[in-house]
Amino acid sequence: MPILRRLSIQSKLIFILVLVSLTAVLAVSYSSYQTARTAARDAANRQLAGVRITKTNLLKSLIGGYRVQISSFATSRTALESLTQLGQAMRKLDETPLDEAGRRKLEAFYRDTFIPGLSKTGGENAEVPRLLPVEPGAQVAQKLYIADNPHPYEKGNLLDVAPDNSEYSTAHKRFHAIFAQIANRIGLEDLMLVDS
Repeated sequence: MPILRRLSIQSKLIFILVLVSLTAVLAVSYSSYQTARTAARDAANRQLAGVRITKTNLLKSLIGGYRVQISSFATSRTALESLTQLGQAMRKLDETPLDEAGRRKLEAFYRDTFIPGLSKTGGENAEVPRLLPVEPGAQVAQKLYIADNPHPYEKGNLLDVAPDNSEYSTAHKRFHAIFAQIANRIGLEDLMLVDS
């Protein structure tokens, strides 16, 4: 470096001291930055872990509460009676399978409403034949209470009774209001009975 040759020894020493000091300051600054960055990341991870634990405990508490309430309801006389009456009525629906127009309407519901909604929520893109119930009575009930429902699918539980005068609809009308009231009281969107 030609510029350094022209400087005096004293200037060269000052230049070297400034250079060494600047290097030390940069090294300390970089080390402090790395330490602060690691500390901030660790603090954020601890905070997220705390939030996760809090949310997990809240969810467990909610599910536990639902489990107790639903278990109490499931063993109630009303629930057992509804399962019996709706089960018998469903077996009677099995005796009158859907006609071709009804089957097409149910398939259209799955194809045009259910599958697109399922896809939006991250569900698998299913095929209509895989979704259709096998039992004729279940197909009839789904046509009456889902495909023919005048309410949008998300509000389908607003239909108290289908206009078919079947035993199933009579039983549905009898128990639907009770289940809707219980679901509302618990804070659920809907209750579903499952006949194993």
